[in-house]
Amino acid sequence: MRIRVTGLPVECEAVVDVLVATLDVVEVSEPHPNRGRSDLVRVYVTVSTAALMARPTGGVT
Repeated sequence: MRIRVTGLPVECEAVVDVLVATLDVVEVSEPHPNRGRSDLVRVYVTVSTAALMARPTGGVT
């Protein structure tokens, strides 16, 4: 699964830290600047869903 995180660089970094601590993160992209005159960036986080899907609730908690 690929998750796109959009925000200020410091916000994206904080969210990626939470995702890494909570999920099985496979890859994190470098920040990509948003189009136009924006201070925002995009970061793509690839996570493995195998462990989530193996839960008895089908991944829903």
